[in-house]
Amino acid sequence: MLDGDLRARFVMTTPWGDAEIHLELHGVQQVPNALAAATAALWCGVSLDGVVAALADVRGSPLRMEVHHVRDGPVLVVDCYNANPASVEAALRSLAELPGAHKLALLGLMAELGAETEPEHRRLALLAEELGIEVVGYETSLYGGAQVSGVDDAVALLRTLGPADAGLVKGSRVTRLEDVVRAYGAAEGAPSLAADA
Repeated sequence: MLDGDLRARFVMTTPWGDAEIHLELHGVQQVPNALAAATAALWCGVSLDGVVAALADVRGSPLRMEVHHVRDGPVLVVDCYNANPASVEAALRSLAELPGAHKLALLGLMAELGAETEPEHRRLALLAEELGIEVVGYETSLYGGAQVSGVDDAVALLRTLGPADAGLVKGSRVTRLEDVVRAYGAAEGAPSLAADA
């Protein structure tokens, strides 16, 4: 189960006992990551209590699945450190878990996919549609449908999201979507967003 900040809560059952896990990391993809880390740690002799405490204390890197509650605005997930098909799928599935009247994913290019570039972008656009998420490409037409070019147009798009909405900003490093996040934070008077980017 994910909370309003996309942090997972679950019961982990192990040969060493059961434990309730509360992750600080954001996103559905963190559950299997946490289970893998817990398995290795328990096998190496770390106590169950120690594993529970460590999992609760891990923080994510900047620009990776950051969840921001913009004052008088949407819940905004900033995950623009990098992008590949697995991470974009995880981010979309996480966004789908957030409450929101309207969910928007501003998606930049997933770079370095070679022959899989076009099919993977289209596959993820279709997944977003199934999840009820509107996709807008940032400086790319690979997702099909709507797109915006440039920081100003992207910020204008994000500013259409209101307090009942949720958004995602994600793309490979070459897209520099952190510039969009910084400009949006400045426009919305959200210094933490502007500083984090």
